[in-house]
Amino acid sequence: MSAAFSVMGLAFAAWVYKTNGNGNLIQGVVYFVLMEILQVVQYMYIATDVDAAEPTLKAMQASPTCNTFPNQALTVVGLLHIAFQPYHTALLFGAFVKSEKNKAQFAVVRRLQIIGALLLIARHVGTYVDAATWKEWGVDARYTFDPQAWATHEVEWLSGPFLCTYKGLKHLAWSIPLLPVSYYTNSFGLHSFLMFVPFFAVDTGRFLMNFCNWIAGTFLFLTGPIIADWISPNKHEAGSIWCFHSIMQIVLMVALLATTQHASGKWYIKPAKDTGAKKIK
Repeated sequence: MSAAFSVMGLAFAAWVYKTNGNGNLIQGVVYFVLMEILQVVQYMYIATDVDAAEPTLKAMQASPTCNTFPNQALTVVGLLHIAFQPYHTALLFGAFVKSEKNKAQFAVVRRLQIIGALLLIARHVGTYVDAATWKEWGVDARYTFDPQAWATHEVEWLSGPFLCTYKGLKHLAWSIPLLPVSYYTNSFGLHSFLMFVPFFAVDTGRFLMNFCNWIAGTFLFLTGPIIADWISPNKHEAGSIWCFHSIMQIVLMVALLATTQHASGKWYIKPAKDTGAKKIK
């Protein structure tokens, strides 16, 4: 199914390139297509010996597949992709802004999203430093990663005791070690904030346009994390389920943008290529 969504997404991106040529739209669509492709590849290296209903550190440590380089490397790639999803959503969201005021707002939003992505990634990178080393640096041990402290009732998305992609109840499940949430480290709720708040915080100067953005943000929220959480109780799996059908969300939202632009005669704007033929005077 992910392969089919990948083909559909690439075809849609090609259509946008051919008819409009908007670089932000194309980059945004292709970025989410890459997640579909990543999931296709991950199924080739997925661990099938971890109980998705009760995933444990012991089971992941004992899994031969969880301990392979391809499985763990692809899991990290998944984290990197997820971290920058809000940025690429903003590219789509602000693809047709014209005024300097709106461009400036989106520039600030995208910078914050890049910083937020790096903060989320840093929570995982920090787990590669053992507690003893952190202690030598004068860091309180409670700020360090302790896989034994992780419990199966954890509700933070992706947070896990061991780096592994395993077969979930419905789809892929990503277990990713993260530093504990503290004053210095944000929870994965930062992803939610950066993904959805811009839809409501950016002021276009026009109530109707703002209202449409609020509807789009609400639609994305309800059909994204809310549905994913409803489908599976496994919080390692909720993110992958949302990623799985995110290309459908993106295609629908861009199609609506295309419809409004087409209605105002602003969609088919890509200049025709110069054939080199001489004009007859």
